[in-house]
Amino acid sequence: MTAWLDFVRRMSIAFILALAIGILFVGVLKVSVSDERLSLERQ
Repeated sequence: MTAWLDFVRRMSIAFILALAIGILFVGVLKVSVSDERLSLERQ
């Protein structure tokens, strides 16, 4: 039972980490896209 709880804890930590990385990736992607749009508008 404790091994199962440890597994669940590890899975939840991995899920939270993956979620955080995904949010960071999307944020960076949006910033880079908006930067490209701004540079195109300036030209």
